[in-house]
Amino acid sequence: MTSDNHGDHVNKQRDDWNAVADAWEKYDGWLSDNFASFDKTLIERAGIGPGHKALDLGSGTGNPALAAARTVGPHGSVVGVDVAEKMLDVARRRAQAMGIDNVEFQVCHAGAISFEKESFDAATSRFCLMFLPDVSAALRGVHSALKPGARFTAAVWGTPEKNLSFTIAMKVLHNFGEAAAPDPSAPSPFSLGAPGKLKGFMEEAGFVDTTEEAVPVQMSFPSLEFYISNMKEMAAPVRAILEKLDGQSRASAMNAIVEEVRKFETPEGAIRFHSEAMIVSGMKAPA
Repeated sequence: MTSDNHGDHVNKQRDDWNAVADAWEKYDGWLSDNFASFDKTLIERAGIGPGHKALDLGSGTGNPALAAARTVGPHGSVVGVDVAEKMLDVARRRAQAMGIDNVEFQVCHAGAISFEKESFDAATSRFCLMFLPDVSAALRGVHSALKPGARFTAAVWGTPEKNLSFTIAMKVLHNFGEAAAPDPSAPSPFSLGAPGKLKGFMEEAGFVDTTEEAVPVQMSFPSLEFYISNMKEMAAPVRAILEKLDGQSRASAMNAIVEEVRKFETPEGAIRFHSEAMIVSGMKAPA
């Protein structure tokens, strides 16, 4: 991507995520049920402990920054950054409701962070890096901000074929001519999912002692109706495409999506998908 394209992409990401911030707040309970385990894993593998100062990239509505703030305790602190102000407004409300006052949320694109060198004891990122137009720049920024011996641990989604809960709707909409075939080199939910890809970027940025693990994830929706509402309200790319369709085309597209999703319905009426994420970790070399 050129610098102009980078700027366009960042602006679109900001607008898209701001547009779904209310939905992410609405479905906070469902998000916790499905993804809270990632917060614990990221915090543990980044080595975050009491008294630490931690950085979180792409905090969105507050994860895992809020969990990290509880881990570091009253003598530690957490800084969470995200490009979408409205998402961070939700994070701030959640922090206040939870009585957490040792976390600060800053509006900043994760690919353009600028903190004092060697000022953080650890860093995390949950499902953010794959959306960045320049992953290398983001990783260099994190590497610079970490103290020697500190670790950065990130979660990204795996490959498309292992994450059907996300890809079904986009494939259907592509058949309606409203979703262009994805550019494998462009930022997307799955752009860092191939084994070794993010690990390679981290090593290029200077991280050592890197590790990578494919982690199975069960995406569970209590009903078909819940899945459809969740997808239409929370999935920024799906929402943007549906809004471009006329009424008849939108209805036809939704019927086609429902038909595909029913294949994953349990006897109890829930919708369950087996998905996969990649958790990658690296250390800034000790002094």
